[in-house]
This record gives sequence, C-alpha cells and structure tokens, in this order.
Amino acid sequence: MVGGKINEKGKNMFKFIIDRNENFISNMQWYDIGLVKLSVFIITLLLAKYVTILLQAPWYWYVLLFLVVSARPYYLAFIKVN
Repeated sequence: MVGGKINEKGKNMFKFIIDRNENFISNMQWYDIGLVKLSVFIITLLLAKYVTILLQAPWYWYVLLFLVVSARPYYLAFIKVN
C-alpha cells in the first residue's frame, strides 16, 4: 500500500485470491458444503470445550453476533435480481 492506495502487486494478489476461491467453491459438490459445515461445527465445539470463557457470555451477545455475521449472507440470498 503506497500513499493509501493499493499498488499493482497488491491488486494482482487480491485477484489471485478471489480467482482461487471461486475455482475452489465451483469445484465442490453439495456434500462437500455439508462437510465444511460439519467441520466448522466440530471445531466450534472443541473451542467451546477448551476456552470456557466463550460460554460465559449472556445469551444476547450470541444473538447479536449471529445477526451481525448472518446479515450479508441473508441479504445476498434474498436480493431481488433484475
């Protein structure tokens, strides 16, 4: 980043990452998405087991975090396409 702007090398890096992710997702089958969800769930259980301070927060923090994290995916899922 030079002078608050991303240089050409940075643009190429971002393009590479985006292209790689699009290719990765487009090569997945329906059950691969389910396996990714299951693996995230299992890692979350592991973190909850070993980092108990995460489980001591009041319930409304979890609801607030859910709303913040899920807002964009729900927006993109239900956006009206012209």
